[in-house]
Amino acid sequence: MRLEAISEKYMQFSVRKYSEGFIAPVLKPIHALRYLADCLEAGYQLLGMSGFHHFKDGKIQPNQSFEVDAGEFDTPEEFLKVVGGLVLAQMNTNVVFEIAFEDGHSENGSV
Repeated sequence: MRLEAISEKYMQFSVRKYSEGFIAPVLKPIHALRYLADCLEAGYQLLGMSGFHHFKDGKIQPNQSFEVDAGEFDTPEEFLKVVGGLVLAQMNTNVVFEIAFEDGHSENGSV
């Protein structure tokens, strides 16, 4: 499945809706985990993740403590462990996540 099609599927759960052009969904932790799994299963390479505080009025505010980039880690496994841990730790909070994938399959199917 194409990355854009997977992202479209998750836009219904996004706290940030489409504006001009395509944007990635910003998801509560439970949907972020599902999005991660679907994109990884489809063979897309995880590039990074950003986190935001989601307020009752609908606004979101970036929080750099939830920002991670694949280039900061020695192995994809280390990166996934940190991303998964951050998302799981925020399961019952007001934090939402935007997850970036490379728009193209990895050649060996790894993350």
